[in-house]
Amino acid sequence: MTFIIVLLVLGYLLYRLVLYPRFFSPLRHIPGPPLGYPITGQFGAILRGEAGIPQREWVKQYGPVVRVVGPVGIERLIFMTPEAIHKILVSDWVEYPRVCLFSYFAT
Repeated sequence: MTFIIVLLVLGYLLYRLVLYPRFFSPLRHIPGPPLGYPITGQFGAILRGEAGIPQREWVKQYGPVVRVVGPVGIERLIFMTPEAIHKILVSDWVEYPRVCLFSYFAT
């Protein structure tokens, strides 16, 4: 029984850290930097650089919408067009997912 549990956990980790970001994510076709290491993603590049500098370089290289994979396969999108930022932050901000704490204040 323990062997089956360990096998299931390892299978889930393999799926979540390696397979999902590379092959199954609906965001996989959005341009961005290489995925990096499976556990840390691009987190090391963000920590090593000055605040915002790696992200600025990615936008220059990949365009106004960039996909970045962070720790444990968490995907983030960077939007740099004024229209997209206005839509996400001002006009339709209720439509976009957010951390539970913020959704509590939105209702």
